[in-house]
Amino acid sequence: MRADDAHGEKERFVPGLESPDEFHGFLAGAHPYWIKPGRSKIMHNRVPDPSTSGHATELFTGWAEKFIRTSAETEAPFFCYLAYNAVHGPLRVDKSKPASAPEAWVKKALDRGVSFLRSDYVAILEHMDHNIGRLVDLLDELGVADNTLIVFVSDNGGCTMEEGAAGGRFPGNNGPFRGGKATTYQGGLNVPFLINWNGRLPQGTVSDSQVMHCDVFATLLDAAGISVPRTNGKNPVRGISLMPHMLTAGKESIPERSMIFELWGNIGLRKGKYKLWADVGRNFSPDWPALKAEVERTDLALYDLSRDAGEQNDLRSDLPDVYASLRKELIDHLSGINSEYPGGAGPAGDVKNEHRSKDATDPSPSKRPSRDQFFRSRDRNSDGAITLEEFIGNPKGRNVPALTKRFGNLDANGDGKLQLNELKE
Repeated sequence: MRADDAHGEKERFVPGLESPDEFHGFLAGAHPYWIKPGRSKIMHNRVPDPSTSGHATELFTGWAEKFIRTSAETEAPFFCYLAYNAVHGPLRVDKSKPASAPEAWVKKALDRGVSFLRSDYVAILEHMDHNIGRLVDLLDELGVADNTLIVFVSDNGGCTMEEGAAGGRFPGNNGPFRGGKATTYQGGLNVPFLINWNGRLPQGTVSDSQVMHCDVFATLLDAAGISVPRTNGKNPVRGISLMPHMLTAGKESIPERSMIFELWGNIGLRKGKYKLWADVGRNFSPDWPALKAEVERTDLALYDLSRDAGEQNDLRSDLPDVYASLRKELIDHLSGINSEYPGGAGPAGDVKNEHRSKDATDPSPSKRPSRDQFFRSRDRNSDGAITLEEFIGNPKGRNVPALTKRFGNLDANGDGKLQLNELKE
């Protein structure tokens, strides 16, 4: 994101000079790395782009390069959001299948002793890193590096080989942390987060402060000299600017705050060094009244992350006051989710939320959800469609082949995602 110029004056958005909004990529779910004409979900400004051909990482890099060059030529501020599908699956785990990464990068990994099972992942990662380097070099070439804030962040921790792993089995390495992708243990939550701004931010600073993805929004606004609003649409802005913390090389501390997370019934709250956690089951997600009722019936675990990064030692009996305080805060948060919207209604409106609240008052496991409820609970990113991964959910203890076959039967148009009308037919 372009922000202050090198002389400390604020750049202004000048009508007629702004870089035009542009989208090139795909929406929702995973996507193959090798893209063939007529066989992809690639879109350009929401219009299908059937002629696209090549490797996704290289295509995304090329599109980003073109956008940055065009923007730099106009000397207008620009924002480039580049979301590679690397290192997401599909990854090769069978020698009979083609590699997801270019073969030269796979060979590079294998030649230095990386196991076959990890070789495709390592190759995809290094290939992406190389392409990011191309764009960093481009900023130097165009003379805008000192006026460009670069943020690199991942979305979740790596997959593990744990039996029935919710995110799929793969030999990822999350260091000392427990769990992985699709869990809310630290192995699923801790991710790389790097920020660079030549000449502005102290180089080489390492911070172990507690931050989260939503802080990126507030940080970018602050860097551009824009006040951080209290709300973003109907939603409260949760994030805080990290600029004061970064500009002082971490000497100005980040205020302590609570972070609350929930995924498929994995729910908890982290505040400072303490973390409250439980898996209450996915039958109650995301019906907040039902989830609140289940949390009230559940004994949660309490961990001290400063001494127990692996989340092995439950301290709720040793620290009853800490446990009670954090538990109350979590329940209070679940009680007030919809009240944060204007008029006390959730984003879907009063009627739908009243209906969901009534349905949720009896969260009996024997009660089968309606197709509408099932669709809402599986549509995790609220894009109006369910991918195969969303349809299956947590694969632990489930008949994945049968569910995959059923998904194929329901997917009437064969586009790899289910609409609500397909689910009802």
